[in-house]
Amino acid sequence: MIETGIVTSVYQSGKSIYVDLNLGPNQDAHFVPFRTDYKGLYMVPEPGALVEVHELEDQAKVARGAHSEPDFSVPELLQNEFLIKINEDTQLFFQKVPNEEETDWTYALDIQTGADLTITAGGDVDLSVAGSVSVESEDDVDVQTSGDVTVAADGDVDVLASKEIRLGGAGGKPVARYGDSIQVWDPISGTLRGKITDGSSKTTSK
Repeated sequence: MIETGIVTSVYQSGKSIYVDLNLGPNQDAHFVPFRTDYKGLYMVPEPGALVEVHELEDQAKVARGAHSEPDFSVPELLQNEFLIKINEDTQLFFQKVPNEEETDWTYALDIQTGADLTITAGGDVDLSVAGSVSVESEDDVDVQTSGDVTVAADGDVDVLASKEIRLGGAGGKPVARYGDSIQVWDPISGTLRGKITDGSSKTTSK
């Protein structure tokens, strides 16, 4: 038998989540296990959420599937699109897009968060794309490694900065470029002045 109930309290104990329910006038159920569709997929309903209550053969109850109306706007979705939306700033969206031949559909993945996004891996992280990769930040971008860093490109590599480009960190010495004025000291001729007239054919700067 399946009925509905209103969550009044939520508990977490061990590997499970439990809820207290109001099933109707003077009908309450306590410490009812709350389950999702998959092992290892956890969801914690909030008090006031409407849930399905399944009565098992041994008369034990299991709650699942919170059905509360969201307090944010939901975008128009196509058939077989999937959206997990927590609030206006946080969502995981599998959006249907046609493939290159436009003969079938594939999915674009959109991840949005109003706070931090953390990716942790115990092994390698591989990023392979058929198009461009763009990283935009309103604050610092920090890359740290205890090993080597390799940047390989079949085309050009551009490094642009509105301020300084510092190799080795702050406090370094100036880097000479083609056309810069230089002076050297010779034990016979003394101080000689001139300009750099040659440089790398692959590395340029402005």
